[in-house]
Amino acid sequence: MLQNKKIKLFSVVLFLLLFIGYISKCNADTIPSTDIDTYKITLNGDVLNDVAGLNIFIQIKDNKASIKPNVTFSSQGAIAILSSVTGPQADQFTISLALSGNITNGQGVINGNFVEESILPGAEFSVIKIERDGGVDITSSLTKQIEFINSVVEEEPPIIEEEPEEEDPIIEEPEPIEPPIIEPPTKPIKTPKGAKSPTDKLIEQLGNKLTISFIDTSSDLNTAFINLFVGATQGSKKKVDISSTVSVEIKNAPPIPEGTSAKLELPEINEFTFFEEDGDLQEIPKGFSLATDISFNDLGETAIVSDEDLSKQNTAILVDASGRKFVVGFGFLKKIKELAGFRRPSNRNYKFQTVSGEPLELVSTITIPADATEGDAKVSILNKDESLATIQLRIAPPTDVKIAKKKRGTLKTRAVGKPQIKEPITAVIDSSGKNLLLEIKGTNFIQNLALIDGALERLAKKSSFTNVTFTPTEGIKIKKITVRKKAIKIKAEIEDDIEPGIKLFNVITPKGADIGAIVIPDPLIGGTLQSTSVPEDLILE
Repeated sequence: MLQNKKIKLFSVVLFLLLFIGYISKCNADTIPSTDIDTYKITLNGDVLNDVAGLNIFIQIKDNKASIKPNVTFSSQGAIAILSSVTGPQADQFTISLALSGNITNGQGVINGNFVEESILPGAEFSVIKIERDGGVDITSSLTKQIEFINSVVEEEPPIIEEEPEEEDPIIEEPEPIEPPIIEPPTKPIKTPKGAKSPTDKLIEQLGNKLTISFIDTSSDLNTAFINLFVGATQGSKKKVDISSTVSVEIKNAPPIPEGTSAKLELPEINEFTFFEEDGDLQEIPKGFSLATDISFNDLGETAIVSDEDLSKQNTAILVDASGRKFVVGFGFLKKIKELAGFRRPSNRNYKFQTVSGEPLELVSTITIPADATEGDAKVSILNKDESLATIQLRIAPPTDVKIAKKKRGTLKTRAVGKPQIKEPITAVIDSSGKNLLLEIKGTNFIQNLALIDGALERLAKKSSFTNVTFTPTEGIKIKKITVRKKAIKIKAEIEDDIEPGIKLFNVITPKGADIGAIVIPDPLIGGTLQSTSVPEDLILE
């Protein structure tokens, strides 16, 4: 009789495990079921309170499971501004996180997903090493807890009391725009300090990843995407800064039309090669946000743009190698200012023109999402239900960059993220209207010594790995750039062929790039210019 009771008790326990969602807390353990879809790693230790980045080395023995390339990170006081999963190399994966802010309670939580149907019986999952920024091994200073979860829970048995599921938050907006649905993370994350609006808080809670569900509307495709993006920023003082957000992914989006084959006019920096080309494919690493002109090698038939279309914005949509779709920027068509005595570059082809025959150039911002799938991708610049241009790209892994400094004969290094432009930006034109003084504040600016993909690179003392370029390029000639740890000062000459309107600029390092914008007034007079670190604020006005 006693034996029968034990058997029944064992059956009940096994039954509960199957429906609650297999949770195994351990430093290294066997994944208990092929139905598991989520893993959770909790790290504890005071050493976490001053880290700026983490590398977590995972071993899945004999490759009996595979993990997806996107992860989320949560903590009190710090958020992940960049994250990636590399591997497998042999049977190991590396989760890399770049953090903004300081952890305050010595705890960080990493959540990720297994590739569907990849788990084989007996799969062993281990955290074998943890490094902080600078490649310092901190494994022995931390305690680690691993949980395996099956997020799909059956509605049985009745013995288990389940809390009601929270509905996805819906951001309200005025008619006729449908409200975008923001998908929450698997577990609510404490709102970091410093968020200034409901939207800003939500984006930070999501680990700087914004996911919007596409809702079919009667609008054309381009307008529908813009309405979704603008609707997601209701209640925020500023638009979402795409270049500072990990990604803006659109779920359930329809097929994206392709337009005339085009290329990005990528910035040319003498000191260092930032981009590679393989035939017609331009290779751009994750972490780069660029304002760029769009050029066409084969113009075909010239396109006439109506005055109505000229005043509209154009959404840049990226489709990655896995078919996921992201809003990666916004473009606009800009008239070319023709002045006597000034000639446009002879190699520049203008596919678009106004009804009256004035040439137009296509300018766009583009960000390579940190969680996009690496490999061949394409970006289409939309106008109504068509594409003005389609650019074929190859998304490359992020470059490994460390700031280096020699102190008392010893080389000190620390990991660095992509450059981040911060407010305020100060842009002043002197009374003559001929000189611009631009001061850009921010972080992750690199001077003349860096460790790039493991190789120590040194520039001349007056050179810097941090560069600034303008788009459109005409009208401003940079005379001097001074790079400090948290600020860049630029002295530039305003030329006679400068065009009024939005002038975008890129701050570029080997690790990545960020975008800012200033407005050139018409007429051009001395004084302080309107400026922003969020170019969407100006482009979508």
